Order: sequence, then C-alpha cells, then structure tokens
Amino acid sequence: MKSMKVLFGALAITAFGFSANAQNLPQPSPSAAVSQTIGLTEVTVEYSRPGVKGRTIWGDLVPYDQVWRTGANASTKIEFSTDVVIGGEEVPAGKYSIFTKPGQIQWTVWISPQLDLWGVDGFDPAKATATFKAEPKKHAFTERMEFSFSEVKDNGGTLTLAWENVAVDMPIKVDTDAQAWKNIETAISENPEDWRVYRNAATYTRNQGKELEKGLGWIKKSLELKNDSWYSHFVHAQLLYMNGDSKAAKKAAKKALEMGEAEAKADGKEFGYAEMINNEMLDW
Repeated sequence: MKSMKVLFGALAITAFGFSANAQNLPQPSPSAAVSQTIGLTEVTVEYSRPGVKGRTIWGDLVPYDQVWRTGANASTKIEFSTDVVIGGEEVPAGKYSIFTKPGQIQWTVWISPQLDLWGVDGFDPAKATATFKAEPKKHAFTERMEFSFSEVKDNGGTLTLAWENVAVDMPIKVDTDAQAWKNIETAISENPEDWRVYRNAATYTRNQGKELEKGLGWIKKSLELKNDSWYSHFVHAQLLYMNGDSKAAKKAAKKALEMGEAEAKADGKEFGYAEMINNEMLDW
C-alpha cells in the first residue's frame, strides 16, 4: 500500500508538472512589433506592452529621473534599414535598444547598441549611439503601452510612445533623395538596356520636380529602347512641359492618348486615363 501511494504521488506530480508546463496563458506584458516604411527606410520596433491595471504609472510605477527599460521584460528594440536622424541625432543603420529617463518636464532618450540587457542592469549611457531630449505631452488614456508612427512622409515621420495619459514623440528623418539617386545610378549601371529603368528614373524626377533635364534625357532613352508604351509617352510629355516646351509636350501627350485608346479598343475596353491626359493638356 505504501509503495502504491508513493507511485500515485509520483504520477500526480508528473501529471501536474506536465500540465503546468503545457499551459498557454496570457502574459502580463505581451510582446508586440510595429514597422513603418519611411521613404526607402524600414523602421521596426519590438517591445513588450505592460498595462496600467489601475496603477499610477508616471512618477510611481515608473519613477521620474531614473533610467527605464522603456517597457517590460527585455529592453525595447528598434531597427533601421538605413542611416537615420532620430531626435536630431545621427544613427547608422542597425539594431538598437531604447532606454529612457522619464521626467515631468523632459525625458532623456538613449539609442543604445547594448542589445542583451534585461532591465537596466549593465546599461551604460556613455555607450549610447545617440542621446536626445523629448518633451512629454498629455495623451488620451492608453491602457497598454504602445509605439506608433504618424506624420509619415518621404523624408521623415514621428515615432510616438504612449502609455496611461502621457506620450513622447521621437522625430525620425531619412535622406530618401540620396538613397533614391544612388539606386537610380546603380540600376542604370547594372541594366543599361532596360527601358523600364530609364522610365522609372525619369518618373522619379517628374514626381520630385528635380533634375528635370536629366529626367527628360532618361525618358528619351527609354523610348529609344521601347516605343510602344502610352505611359512612357505621357511621362515624356510631362517632362517636356516641365522643361518649358509646352508645344512639344502637347504633341507627345496626344500620341500617348492615341496609343492608349488604340490599345484599349483592341481589348474591347475604354481607355480609363483619357480624361486625365486631356485635363493635363488643358492645363498646359
């Protein structure tokens, strides 16, 4: 009987131990990730999301004027696919941790290469790649700490940390133009006979309103390689106009319109861009 009790006890311990280990339960601070493409730069934040849970956060759970891991569990990570400027500080492409020192009037933010820390033990501000100040602002109540992106444009955006009733903005700037021009030069060098490469480059100059003469040369090269695209002729027309030759621009636009209508008719459809081309010619 005694040996049976021992055996039963061992089986019970094994069973309960297995059950506890196999349970899938919600975490107090669930993990999260948010990504945003800014121009040609991918920015990703990986973090844990602690909850308010009826507590006072700022100045209590998170003390003022002390280094904070900026979340729960392991330190929050941020990764940039290209060089950026965040908070006015230059940061090379790569992965970093975000540490902060919250204050009632001002926060200190560190972008640190120390990636393996749990909590703040071992954090060294002197090793930070960038250090900048940020002002906290009132924010709609947010139960779980959240990172989000806003005001995203080709050359910048804002990363915001919000929790409880406070938010902190971290402005990010990227040199998209420099990256784009480098990509154009590389593409042309590697694909000198691809008409699409030249049209893409010309379209970029049109969209940006920069290097218009160079863009006109590129679209002409594209048309030399492939002359049967109505859209290429329309880009040609737009760049002619932007370079001051409205007469030639109208002629090229009419050719684009004729080609587009003929192509659509062959497919038994209406040319959906006819109104757009006609309206642009009227503006010219």
